[in-house]
Amino acid sequence: MKTEVWESKVYDIAPGICAYIAPNGLARSNASMVAGTRFGIFIDALGNAELTEAFRAEAERRTEVPINMLALTHSHGDHVFGAHAYGNVIQFATKKCKAEADADPDGPSDFILTHSLVYKKGQSFRSPFQVIYEDDLEIDLGGRTVLLHDCGACHTASDVIAYVPEEKVAFCGDILFNKVTPIGSGFHAGALIDALDWLLRLDCETYVPGHGPIANRADLVLARDYWIFLWEQAKAAHAAGSSAIDLAEDLDLGRYESWTEPERVVQLFECMYRELSGVDPLTSKPTFNVHGERLRMAREGRRVHPLTRDEQEGGDET
Repeated sequence: MKTEVWESKVYDIAPGICAYIAPNGLARSNASMVAGTRFGIFIDALGNAELTEAFRAEAERRTEVPINMLALTHSHGDHVFGAHAYGNVIQFATKKCKAEADADPDGPSDFILTHSLVYKKGQSFRSPFQVIYEDDLEIDLGGRTVLLHDCGACHTASDVIAYVPEEKVAFCGDILFNKVTPIGSGFHAGALIDALDWLLRLDCETYVPGHGPIANRADLVLARDYWIFLWEQAKAAHAAGSSAIDLAEDLDLGRYESWTEPERVVQLFECMYRELSGVDPLTSKPTFNVHGERLRMAREGRRVHPLTRDEQEGGDET
């Protein structure tokens, strides 16, 4: 089965609404813009200033109103570290998102800067979050409304979906990986499934994921079913005493085999096992070297996307 491919570019979703869809790869994230008749807002940044500035220029060509706001879907660096390149915008983040970011380094480590394909010294760091809110927030852009809904602790301590009801489009952050095997060293599988079910209840037709190509409703259902599939596999194997590594090695991916970087399942299962053991994955560390196991699986024949040097040597993915 062939691996999923898509074109990386800025896509126009509707007049004044666009999304940059990144190529496949570690920390290759998406970002978006929504403009009304009075104001515009960016949804997420990219991993460095150069990438973010390029998207900003494309977005500004698509509207005459000032794009003077930025909503962050979560705290991970690939969606945050380039935010300063948007200029003097008002940054919106939830209280828990800010707390999680404040507990992390302001930027990637020197080791990650040396090996990353995305993060760059002097271009990748967190800038201050000016507006902190809890739960939900509604922003009137003039003729268009952006509803920021906090799904709670899913992929991170706080994951936000930005919904534009007038255009039936949702910007999902890392709640949604489309045609890409999800990744994360700390998440709550059940909460992710609940968040995808919430998305399915929206009057919505277009979904912009945090990673991967723009999705439709069928893609969203497939992503929800993927998490259910993995979660049920993990619960059964954990109860039977099988290890997360054995489960990943023996897994038949079936209809998900075409998704990029399938070796990531070993990291997903390790995280699920912590949750099933009563340990909060968001406040604990992996129990084994998940990057090393992914690399070993690659050497032994599972079709994978090449790992970067920092992954091979066990580096952080933030």
